[in-house]
Amino acid sequence: MHNKQEKLFYPVIKAYFEKNQSIRKIAKNFNLHYQTVFKWIKHFKKFKNPPLFKPWNRSPEKIETLIIKYKERYPWLTIKQAQKLLLEKNIKISCYGIWNIWKRNGYSGFDKKEFSNDFTDFIILTKEAKIKLMQAEYLFSIGKITEAARILNSITWLPKNDLVLKIPEELLNLRRRIEKLSIDFGKVSLAEYIKKAKIIFQRCIKNQWYYSALRTGAALLYALSWLGDVREQKRLIKKIEKLLPNKKRRPKDLMPIYLTLLLAKIHTFIQMLKITDAMRLARYCYHLLLQHKKPLYDFLYDLAVQFIYLEDYNTAKKLLHKAMVGIDEQKKKKLMVMLAVYVYLLRCDKKNASKILNKAQIHDWATKDVHLPRFQAMLALIEGRVSEAINLSQKALDASKGTGISSDIANAYLVRASIYMALGEREKAELLLNELIKFAKKVSMRRQATIAKVLLKKIPQKEELLKLPTIRLALILKNFGYKAAYRFALKRGIMLYFYRYLLFCPEFVQKRIAKNKPTYLPKAILRLPIFNTKTDVYHINLLGKITTFRNQKYLKFHLSPKDTAILLFIITRINEPEKSLNLNELYKNFWSKSKNPARIFSHSLVRIKKALKIPAHYLEIKRQNGESYLINQNIYFTTDYQEFEQTLAQAKALERVGEWGFARKEYLRAFKLFRGEPFKKNFDNWSVDMRFKILSQFETEAINFAKSCIEHGNKNDARKILQKVLKIIPDSEEAKKLSDSLITL
Repeated sequence: MHNKQEKLFYPVIKAYFEKNQSIRKIAKNFNLHYQTVFKWIKHFKKFKNPPLFKPWNRSPEKIETLIIKYKERYPWLTIKQAQKLLLEKNIKISCYGIWNIWKRNGYSGFDKKEFSNDFTDFIILTKEAKIKLMQAEYLFSIGKITEAARILNSITWLPKNDLVLKIPEELLNLRRRIEKLSIDFGKVSLAEYIKKAKIIFQRCIKNQWYYSALRTGAALLYALSWLGDVREQKRLIKKIEKLLPNKKRRPKDLMPIYLTLLLAKIHTFIQMLKITDAMRLARYCYHLLLQHKKPLYDFLYDLAVQFIYLEDYNTAKKLLHKAMVGIDEQKKKKLMVMLAVYVYLLRCDKKNASKILNKAQIHDWATKDVHLPRFQAMLALIEGRVSEAINLSQKALDASKGTGISSDIANAYLVRASIYMALGEREKAELLLNELIKFAKKVSMRRQATIAKVLLKKIPQKEELLKLPTIRLALILKNFGYKAAYRFALKRGIMLYFYRYLLFCPEFVQKRIAKNKPTYLPKAILRLPIFNTKTDVYHINLLGKITTFRNQKYLKFHLSPKDTAILLFIITRINEPEKSLNLNELYKNFWSKSKNPARIFSHSLVRIKKALKIPAHYLEIKRQNGESYLINQNIYFTTDYQEFEQTLAQAKALERVGEWGFARKEYLRAFKLFRGEPFKKNFDNWSVDMRFKILSQFETEAINFAKSCIEHGNKNDARKILQKVLKIIPDSEEAKKLSDSLITL
């Protein structure tokens, strides 16, 4: 009967407080006496545990406190060792009794299915803790926050719960703050999270709460791995290793913390480019996880991520498939994205990548996940869709927030540089790669700096670096030739990197074409300007007086304002080969009242082709299903407005990560592109809308930049940019006010 009452206590209390049922109705529903239900509710309201939760054989509180103290001070302590220590103090207690105390207080008896880097995932909520948590929630709901915090703090350890977030942090004790760290990750800035975790870690060490220090240290290590601070990680790993036992004495309850430490060490070695050490530890961790009786799904997933960093995508694929069975739904979607990106998109297998994403119900290719649009941008580039590649790379940067933003910025540099190379603009591509090297060195991202150097044809000779397949691929291409590199990339599943290298080394492709040898490349990539000299690239500067460059050479031309507007309308709609424009859109905008707009446009198109030296068949009018279309046959059009938006996205991302020096440089590069008012002499509806859109964007971003400059004590840049705004937009009230305020500062 006693066990039955224990099982019913929580549902009874829940029915009374949450469902607002009467005592008599509850007693009837649960087949209990009315007085029993009344006593339980009375106990609950007094915030005391009912007698049925206090077994007769429970150890005294002093002994229980001592057993907890031993486990905190000596995390490696086994039950037998704890029993010996207690016997030295003439305290006799069974092994089961010690284990029961540890279980009740969150040091043992974990849910092994939920083992992960976060201990709040596998801590089990005891019956007593469940009641106390409900009591605290009840107190909080009636506005008694201090009393709620007192009840909450009386619990030893808790799994994840919302109440910890609702109660002010100053009212929470050390245990609750440690638990709150796991919930805070990703919700507060990385710098703030690390600062908070360091303070808690030091407090644990000071109090000799070494078991708690291990839990806090694991959370701190995970955060530092995102930040990329290798020195901090190394120092913290040494501190944690001092608290951990050697292999022979390590108890099972420390397995999650030990695995977290192993994964952190692997990541640190990778960031330091100690690939041999990282691979050795990764293999050891792999065998450790496979030997475990019950699959540790979360750790299998985390290890797969490390194998991705090591560029062993075949092993990563195996681990991801094993992890998929047992991880939660939210993580499963992330896993699907990783599988699609790092296993299939890297192989340029878009068909299988699409299947996986559809199966995971991730229908939008430009999701909030940064990896997906970034890889999709490279794939779009290889397929000859340059404008889509530009848009996707920008989306990847815009989606980049919080943790991991530094690597997202570095990767955005690489994608943009690849796009410029595809268009044959080597100078711009190399400028971006050099900027990447500076940024990567500043934020200790050696790997990205190395990739940038490889693309600049500075292949490292260190044997350690050559163990990374992407670096080795560059060396194989240089020393053993095209075919060997192609086979290696195919075997390792890194075809996307192979194509990227070819963009920066077009001579390899051109030689094979000249010798009439197969290139094994998709037709779309061979149509890119870097490989196809017959393709024309027009770069049109429209942010001011119109200027044009044809294949990087200045083209002097003259067109009437209306013909110029028509040209700009065309290049924004069909900016690359195989794109088409329904001419009804153009007719409606420019000649809505004309009886024969087709004839007028035909004459205008002839003038545009002649002025820009465009071959007649490169822009053709074709009729289909009674509609007229303008087809782009062989031209890539780019504009300085596209460049402005990309540079601006990069600047904002750099500012978000706190790298103001790099952000300032990008902002100034973006605003320098503005030379005057765009579409100044054009008054058709589309031109007016575009002018308003571009000028509004310029005004907003320039004013935000000026404010950031003032915050960083840089009045000179703020003054210059505001003067530029007022020169282009004289009636900007906000720019005037901010400019006037600078005088008084």
